[in-house]
Amino acid sequence: MWIGKIKETQPNCQVTLDRAITHLGKSHPATLRSYNEIGFCITKQRDYNQALVYFKELLAISEEKFGKDDVSMAKNYSNIGFIYACKGDYQLAISFGKQALAIHQQNPDYDKVNLIYLYSHLGVAYNKIGDWDWALSYHKQALAISNELLDNHPNSIHLHLTIAQFYSDINEYELALKHYQQALTISEIFHLSNSFDYFQGIIWCYSCLNEHEKANYYINICSEIINLNKNTSQIDLSSYYESRALVYFNQKDYPNALLCYQKTLPIRLKNLGFFNNNTAAS
Repeated sequence: MWIGKIKETQPNCQVTLDRAITHLGKSHPATLRSYNEIGFCITKQRDYNQALVYFKELLAISEEKFGKDDVSMAKNYSNIGFIYACKGDYQLAISFGKQALAIHQQNPDYDKVNLIYLYSHLGVAYNKIGDWDWALSYHKQALAISNELLDNHPNSIHLHLTIAQFYSDINEYELALKHYQQALTISEIFHLSNSFDYFQGIIWCYSCLNEHEKANYYINICSEIINLNKNTSQIDLSSYYESRALVYFNQKDYPNALLCYQKTLPIRLKNLGFFNNNTAAS
């Protein structure tokens, strides 16, 4: 699922959907597109339960109109799987993802870009349940298609970050570092704003490899970015403090590590809430 393209607000999407249902009927292509758009809008707002309501209604209408195995159904199954992954229900995410994958496998030339995201989402879901072999297999398939179609396109950045996180989770820091640096390289080629996700991952890897000088080098880059950009987001700022804390911790400088974590925690409590996993990690 790629949700960054939707610019309509939820009320506007709802008005469009209501008009389409009234004037065209529920199964008209324009109405189906409206279901998709409002589902994407709500997903961006992280109201996953409400997003599921729309995507499941879209699924039911589409199944009745096209049949369960029609090629157009792949995105419907994939989108629902993505929402379940966002909710943390990874078994259901895998179930719906595999239904989408089965359709793609019967139609190998259909929408390969969507297939990239599908493989990636399945890889993340298997990663979350600790099934490393399947996770790596899906991540590699996503990256292989991405390299074939996109060749260092900005859209491949998230794949490198996902694979990097996978390798980091299993303590393969050199392999993780390779993908974090590739993501950073692509962002620099296309003059994209540097994400603290890249730097935090690189700093973490160098720190765990006891290459503290290199970790500090990237810490200093982050400091320069923050000093130059007075509009640095609070989330990026919390990532910066966490990165510094990790370096201090691995150098056994526990007092300074604690100071950095203490700066991270209130930012995440305010912006992410008490029950967020990143808040808990702080």
